[in-house]
Amino acid sequence: MGDVRYNKSGAKVISQGLIDRLVAESRASPRQRAQLCLHTEKSDLIQAMFLALQPDTYKREIFTIWQGEVAVVTFADLAERGGY
Repeated sequence: MGDVRYNKSGAKVISQGLIDRLVAESRASPRQRAQLCLHTEKSDLIQAMFLALQPDTYKREIFTIWQGEVAVVTFADLAERGGY
């Protein structure tokens, strides 16, 4: 996926400049999202990501909202199985 980058430099500082860059990338992305993985590779046991999502996209994830708004969508099959 072109909208996913892995952290190759160790500790990552989430600055306003980084947020602005991810937001701009999400606006330009066909999927309307961009993410920076704070872990170093896909196989890491603990995975954390910093995501920028535009209003016309959705993603099934656990979120901590730093800026903006979010709508929660619950699909019927999850509710029927005792999910969310």
